[in-house]
Amino acid sequence: MTVAEAGASNGVLQRVVDERAGEDGTNEVVLATSTGRIQADLTIGTEDKVQKRHKDSKALVTDLLSALVIEATGPLMFLESSAPSGPVLWLNHDIIARQLNLLHV
Repeated sequence: MTVAEAGASNGVLQRVVDERAGEDGTNEVVLATSTGRIQADLTIGTEDKVQKRHKDSKALVTDLLSALVIEATGPLMFLESSAPSGPVLWLNHDIIARQLNLLHV
């Protein structure tokens, strides 16, 4: 995945080029770094290499994950807008997982 935002000054773009399981069970990620002016917004994208790892290009794991995130965030946004707990609600992995557990019990 590549994430970047266009701007007038130089920025740093880091792109995941390799992932592997570490000896301690964590994931090790290798990044390629480029410095310069970012010409366009690249906020969502999946590299071709990741898509090519799937057995069936019409049944991507990312499709299922995206659907689950949308399923969880909709109710959270609706409920939070009707009774805000603060100025901002950060929807991290834990909050999304708890919401999915509530929806799929």
